[in-house]
Amino acid sequence: MQTLDTPVSETHAPSTAPAARASFLDRTLVQALRLDWEKLAWIALVIIALLTRVIGLGDRPMSHDESLHVVYSFQLFDGRGYQHQPMMHGPLKFVLNPVMYFLFGVNDWSARILVALFGVAMVAFVWMLRPWLGRTGALLTALMYTISPALLYHSRYIRDEVLLTSLAVLLVVTMFRYLATRKTGWLIGVAVSLGLAFLTMEAAFIFGGIFGIFLVLALAAQLWAAAWPGGQTAAARRQAFRLLVGVSLPLLAAGLLLAIFKQLVAGIALLALGGGLALLAVGLAIGVWRWGLRRFAELDLAVLLLTLVMPFLSAVVLKALGWQISQFNNPGQVTLELVWQGGLILGLLFILSGVIGYFWLRQRWLIAAGIFWVIEVLFFTTFLTNGQGIGTGLIGSLGYWIDQQEVMRGGQPWYYFYMLVPLYEFLPMLLSLAGLVAWIAARLRRAPAAPAAAMSDAGATAEPPAVSVQALFEAFLVFWPAATWAVFTWVGEKMPWHTVYFAMSMAPLGGWWLGRIIDRIDWRGARRRNIFWLMALTPLFLIALKALLPPAEERPFAGVSVNQLSATAQWLLALVVTLALIYFLYDRVTALGVRESLRTVAVSLAALLLVLTLGVSYRFNYINYDYPIEPMVYAHATPDIRLAMAQIEEISRKTVGDHAIRVAYDDESTWPLEWYFRDYPNKVYFGASPSRDSMDSPIVIVGDPNTRKARPYLGDRYYEFNYRLIWWPRETYKDMTLERLWQGVRDPAQRKLFWDVVIHRRYTTPTATWDPIKRFTMFVRKDVAAQVWDWGAPTVAAEGLSGEPSISYESGQRTIAASQQIGLGVPGMAPGQFNFPRAVAVDGAGRVYVADSGNNRIQVFDANGAFLREWGSTCKLDTGEGCVNGGQGQFNEPWGIAVGQDGSVYVSDTWNHRVQKFTNSGEFVTTWGVFGSTGGELGQESIFYGPRAITIGRDGNVYVMDTGNKRVQMFNPDGVFITQWGGGGVVDGRFDEPVGLGQDANGNWYVADTWNRRIQKFSENFQYIAQWPINGWGSQSVVNKPALAVDSARGIVYAVDPENYRVLAFGLDGTFKATWGLYGTDSTSFALPTGIAVGPDGKVYVADGDAHRILVFPPVE
Repeated sequence: MQTLDTPVSETHAPSTAPAARASFLDRTLVQALRLDWEKLAWIALVIIALLTRVIGLGDRPMSHDESLHVVYSFQLFDGRGYQHQPMMHGPLKFVLNPVMYFLFGVNDWSARILVALFGVAMVAFVWMLRPWLGRTGALLTALMYTISPALLYHSRYIRDEVLLTSLAVLLVVTMFRYLATRKTGWLIGVAVSLGLAFLTMEAAFIFGGIFGIFLVLALAAQLWAAAWPGGQTAAARRQAFRLLVGVSLPLLAAGLLLAIFKQLVAGIALLALGGGLALLAVGLAIGVWRWGLRRFAELDLAVLLLTLVMPFLSAVVLKALGWQISQFNNPGQVTLELVWQGGLILGLLFILSGVIGYFWLRQRWLIAAGIFWVIEVLFFTTFLTNGQGIGTGLIGSLGYWIDQQEVMRGGQPWYYFYMLVPLYEFLPMLLSLAGLVAWIAARLRRAPAAPAAAMSDAGATAEPPAVSVQALFEAFLVFWPAATWAVFTWVGEKMPWHTVYFAMSMAPLGGWWLGRIIDRIDWRGARRRNIFWLMALTPLFLIALKALLPPAEERPFAGVSVNQLSATAQWLLALVVTLALIYFLYDRVTALGVRESLRTVAVSLAALLLVLTLGVSYRFNYINYDYPIEPMVYAHATPDIRLAMAQIEEISRKTVGDHAIRVAYDDESTWPLEWYFRDYPNKVYFGASPSRDSMDSPIVIVGDPNTRKARPYLGDRYYEFNYRLIWWPRETYKDMTLERLWQGVRDPAQRKLFWDVVIHRRYTTPTATWDPIKRFTMFVRKDVAAQVWDWGAPTVAAEGLSGEPSISYESGQRTIAASQQIGLGVPGMAPGQFNFPRAVAVDGAGRVYVADSGNNRIQVFDANGAFLREWGSTCKLDTGEGCVNGGQGQFNEPWGIAVGQDGSVYVSDTWNHRVQKFTNSGEFVTTWGVFGSTGGELGQESIFYGPRAITIGRDGNVYVMDTGNKRVQMFNPDGVFITQWGGGGVVDGRFDEPVGLGQDANGNWYVADTWNRRIQKFSENFQYIAQWPINGWGSQSVVNKPALAVDSARGIVYAVDPENYRVLAFGLDGTFKATWGLYGTDSTSFALPTGIAVGPDGKVYVADGDAHRILVFPPVE
């Protein structure tokens, strides 16, 4: 057809030139993609995988480990660089995550999108395994990867596991593509996949080892079946090889099993014997085959994997030589000596790997290894900006992982995964078990092959047997999950996120088996033969069968009450339905045949498991994702974090605008809050040491261990809001025994609780009471809270949350600096140094006596703090450790000391549960007391339960605070018992954890009644006079043991408040006078004051135990 724009000459001229090639832009989409139903299914599956991983990706609060990953990758994005640290695994996520920040902004969603995309890629990679899994098997495998509860959850979690599983699947693809084609490109693909996997985390070495071992076994299988060269001796050599392999493999397997179950001696012996026989087999094969081994692609891959991983084994060699590897775990700690040691081993292994690799693979190894090491060096050194990354990456990575196995982080039992995996990954687990049975059955049915003829020409090489890649792949499908179960049963560190490795390895075997079952069913005639009826009736039959087996409380024919008759009627109905279903099922089975029926039932059950998996996965990933009712929600951030951050943001916007408010936070709340405070320019980090400057903030965040350090700085000017930071699931399964397991099986109530947890995640105790749990407190200054209109009611309600008595000491707060310090303030064992001194006493001449508890000795100083003498050493009477001559003059954490008028020194040898008496020069005089408990009542004399304070009365007698027995015992100076007072209770004159004891000039006694949080006053004969409350002493920790001292001349009772880091001063009638001290190590602060004494001049001596010093203060006037 001619147009106005077409020249006439062109229209009528004959066409002699070839037709122009159509652009791909001119082709339809269907033509370009060549879509069929299989491709449409794959596209739909990848889209579903993408949507399930990205929708709501930022809803869950960042957990502890996640916050580490996102903060350090954000620092790289922000231009502050990144240094590889093995503690946080490989650098891949840290280097790639900034790209996600650049593309999508900095938020919780973008921080996780990298792992989500790797999770989608893992699904897509299965497409390339279609030649061996089968088209249906590959699709089913990808489907299980898509809906797997563990894989989906950790694809929405910024951790390394899904990065590794995705690359492990890619490594499997490239390995078998190379086995099928022997193309160099796939060999390079193996190197790239392995290189990236090593950049994720140290578990990559496990899977590298599993794949390498399989390749060696595959090579052995090839050699087992091959016709060997060697003429007339070939058959004998092959038989010798088979004998060595046939004996060594069972020995190695048995040794591995024994090692897994901690039978190390027998396990190592079998492994050594099996390994020796295996080496003989290797030597025999090399000696006979020589260059003929080049025919086996398995050996190419084994050599490549071995040579690439060899330099990483430097840590193993260094550890075996007894050289230091722990410093390689941290950048900045690598010394010149370590560089020399590590560099020597690393260099030797590099040379050895290069020689082996080039010898076998020639130029192909140079290309593959070159690309591999470029990737490793660039990422470990953060693109050549961190030279120490060579040491931390090539030595520290595997070295840190080896050390962690000894730590056994998590403390999980060997059977941990045997409980956890079935709870979530029951679909691939059951299908893989079926696949295992099918594979073994197929091997048993296979007829033995005819013996291959040996080659008569001794100089020729034998052709390997036609062992197909398909057969190798099927064997790999069995070996992969079996090895995964074995290794992760054995490893010391077992964590819930390791479940993804089981899902990764089991799904291909299960998909392969189920795909074969589906492909063998005659689906064309399915409707005609009513196959779908059989599929539908199978799950209904299981439901009816369950109804026939009711729990004990719902058994039929149990009585004639309404409920019992109802249970009987329901059971009869279930019986009728079951009989009807049996009839219909029998009819279908006879029509279809047994084999076809079994296949149909298998598909039906798999579909049922698929539906159940969808339910578990949805509930886990979109409902319970941050609640530890899911056992895989482990060490996870609580929903309280988002609540607290929303409140902080609201306060900031309503008071100073945007995120400009000043927020102080400590080391216990840093992770994950460090991530959420990235946009708060006025944040203040004070670690474990609060100060006046850091505490002068409108909002203060403090973790539980530091709360008591912070409260004295904050006073009553702040409201307190308590939140949960990190929580864990219940771990009642630990220390499981067969007897306990059997009791649970037999007990109907326990069975019900078990199924409630398994099916509904329903527990009998609320999560608020679960332990362990980490908490934090948000302190909001009252004047700031008053500016936020809807915070009035909560803050008023929060005023009493601390549980402290209503009395306030703020009006008497003073800043008093010590005039003298005895000790260096750091722990030490030399004369004049202390290690957690817990008690102090002063004699009439001003000499200072210190119970140096951590060093188990007494030290004496003159009035100027100069060291005079010491005595004592460690003796633990209960075990006999260190004891000499019955332990005379030796101690086990002395917590009390007193000096008599004659200069005698009395010591409460607390955990030897006795009192020892010495001369002033330290010579042993006598001892009295043994361990015994009175149950908190007045009882047997001269027994002690952790005695603390010891005081010499006006009458010269010795008064000992028998803390554990909640009483005061009175002895004469030689240790003869006189009488006792007290006993446990809250009424007047009774005690609960009494510690401190002092007497005034009038003979009145004062007792620090710790857990009753009061000081009680008694007459000289211990008749009750009065008491006053203490706003403190709230903890029942082993170090919250307050001492007291009396200054009669000034009418002052001093008491330490250890965990509030202060000294309290009262009048003799209980009137509050003053307080001083905050947490710190300067001259006005304390780290943990536990002992106190008053000198003859009124000076106050405080044993600041955790600061390893004695502070001397002027008297309170």
